[in-house]
Amino acid sequence: MRSNYALYVGNGPELNAATNGTDTELEGIVAEGRTEDVDGDKVWGGRFGVLPMNGLELGVSFATGKAAVTNIVDEAAGTTTAVSNDAARDYEVLGMDLYWRLYGVELRGEYVRTRIGDAPASVAAEGATWKTWYGQAAYRLPSLPVEGVLRYADLDSPHAAEDQSQWVVGVNYLFSPNAMAKVAYEFNSGQAGAASDADSILVQMAYGF
Repeated sequence: MRSNYALYVGNGPELNAATNGTDTELEGIVAEGRTEDVDGDKVWGGRFGVLPMNGLELGVSFATGKAAVTNIVDEAAGTTTAVSNDAARDYEVLGMDLYWRLYGVELRGEYVRTRIGDAPASVAAEGATWKTWYGQAAYRLPSLPVEGVLRYADLDSPHAAEDQSQWVVGVNYLFSPNAMAKVAYEFNSGQAGAASDADSILVQMAYGF
């Protein structure tokens, strides 16, 4: 049986909070790469994968560190206020993933849970947990540079307006082994009237180095 692994360390994410004038709670996580670390604590993590048979890979991944609130959005006024020196709190991510190529069908799936701990001294003291997963099947038509994709995904957020289930139907056109165009339609189901309930069309170009 073959296996692989990866380890990393980087600047921690930042947290957004929202207030309705009386209560303030965590709204979301800003995890894009940054050249600064607000709370001064790094996040480290890794992934371990096993390949028990040809065409099948199973993986488990994690990340752990600290995060702090850096912005508060006033939902009534529509304004954003920067926050400095907020209390750092635990940041943990657990993931599991699967890749399986079976009779020409490429199957992929992933589960991710992100947990933000409580911080009594923070402007948003209560923590939050996000959970999401997806399953996808893709099939390339024989002798044609065209691939069909079908995916189902589900997001469980601490905020009801962000909860979402999703079906995606897409088509990929391969110009070469490392370049393709992607067109997909998302059928989204969320809270009525929320952005999570709106369907959308995605058009992308992908190029691998």
